[in-house]
Amino acid sequence: MEEKWVSLIFVGVWACVALFYGWRSRFFSFREIPLRWGEGRSPVYFAFLAEAVIVYLVVQLLIGVWVHVAPSYNVWLSMLASLLGFGAVLGAFRLFHHRLISVIWGQEVRFWAGIYAWLFAFPVSAFVGRLVGWVVEKITGVEETSQLAIEQFNQLTSEPVLYYCMAVYIALIVPVVEEFFFRGLLQTWLRCHMNRGRAILLASCIFALSHFALSQGWSNFEIVAQLFFLSLFLGFLYEREQSLWAPIALHATNNLVVTLTLILT
Repeated sequence: MEEKWVSLIFVGVWACVALFYGWRSRFFSFREIPLRWGEGRSPVYFAFLAEAVIVYLVVQLLIGVWVHVAPSYNVWLSMLASLLGFGAVLGAFRLFHHRLISVIWGQEVRFWAGIYAWLFAFPVSAFVGRLVGWVVEKITGVEETSQLAIEQFNQLTSEPVLYYCMAVYIALIVPVVEEFFFRGLLQTWLRCHMNRGRAILLASCIFALSHFALSQGWSNFEIVAQLFFLSLFLGFLYEREQSLWAPIALHATNNLVVTLTLILT
């Protein structure tokens, strides 16, 4: 318990310092760039968005089923299914909505903005996650747990090839796939129908809830809370930089740090 308190206080102080520095450096202000979301209002685009979300959720459902069926062979299948689902949607998008590619991906590759944003996003989301986990444990007696994907990853140490392939998948491929769906498609469409604050908030709720695992019960609330706040930063960064590469870089940096920590420990 004492170790948890030390961790909570340390991350809380880091979060406060990060927020203060971000406020002083005007990091949390939007760049004044004209919006270019008009084409996203079309019924065709809404239909495509619905299709993309359905494909994504089906793939996630299959991954969840495979995790409980059997072992390593199905991990390969889950990664393949995810890549094929993303490739099919992206291919259809380029075919039917090629004019929106530059709108969604942006004109500039702003990787450094995403890496820099991690210094703010990580401590804040980690602090909120730990705080929620502590409250849940106090109320229900259920201790914190790891995200389902991380538990699955930790079970692969006996198979080095699959283990490191999974590490690359989590650190580099998952950020691209998820940011394309949640920021590039979902938030872009929401931005057509509401102000950017509400669009970021709603997209973040959907993103966080998509990672909820019923099998983990109450212990999953810490993960959902942490991912919700991380997603707020991802959505904010997408609006601020007008480039999908920025949230991809932030997401990838976060996943890479987590993955390297798991490998080294």
